[in-house]
Amino acid sequence: MLVIYRVLILCWAAHANGYPGGWKPPGHRDGGCRTPGDNTGSYDELWDITEAQCREECSLWSECVAYEYTQVPPRFKRCELHKDMPTHTFPTGGTTCKLKPVPGRSAPSASTPLPSASVPMQQLPRQAPQTAPAAHAAHVGAEMWSQFAVCGLEGQALGVHADVAGCAEAAGAVAAASSGASCMFFMASAVFPTWGCRCCIVPTGGDMHPFWSVYELTASLFLHPNPPPPPSPPPPPSPPPPPRPPPPPLPPPPPVVRYPPPPPPYPPLGASWNAPRRF
Repeated sequence: MLVIYRVLILCWAAHANGYPGGWKPPGHRDGGCRTPGDNTGSYDELWDITEAQCREECSLWSECVAYEYTQVPPRFKRCELHKDMPTHTFPTGGTTCKLKPVPGRSAPSASTPLPSASVPMQQLPRQAPQTAPAAHAAHVGAEMWSQFAVCGLEGQALGVHADVAGCAEAAGAVAAASSGASCMFFMASAVFPTWGCRCCIVPTGGDMHPFWSVYELTASLFLHPNPPPPPSPPPPPSPPPPPRPPPPPLPPPPPVVRYPPPPPPYPPLGASWNAPRRF
């Protein structure tokens, strides 16, 4: 009972005297930090530190405008140092968002209207997400590739989705736009979907993590938003070449000229041709 009494006293003092050091959540509601467009904005991460250390790191860093601290028992502690000004919070258990006190600046009140659904989604840190074709989203599935791990090399950010299936639809749209050359693997958190999801350039070799997992798009359900055109018919065969004309006939051989036989040899001088020889 004494412990509960002290906790109630501390809570009453916080509401009566303001938050410690002027650090206040936007809209005076605890939860995850969100920028216009209901996005997370750009931030750096620190792990295994207390909230006081997270607040001190934000105080010392000139680019930090707010911090988000998440603590899930027994050992999970995560600090985000935000560089984009949060305008409101997203209800998330075990998470708080505090704005860095600056003279002359007040935290957004609870009556500040949140951006409407017509405001386009802002970019997450790292890379800008691409627009997902609606025709592709309903035909994409995903399977667990590596549980409790992150990408070996992260790629394009896919935005914040309600569950892993929504991340698979966004990843499938990016994969379809690149004909399957990118985002066939993505990382998402089923426990904290507000962390968003990201494409994996290299799905293996990443660090172990209790709340991230790597998923692979199901190849059998992977369809292009616009099916490729049917192959063009083969060209008609070329006509055969015309036949060659026959060669001209050879000329007849020249006629054989027959000459008369030569005359007999003449007899020696002083002897007749037919006279017998006498001894």
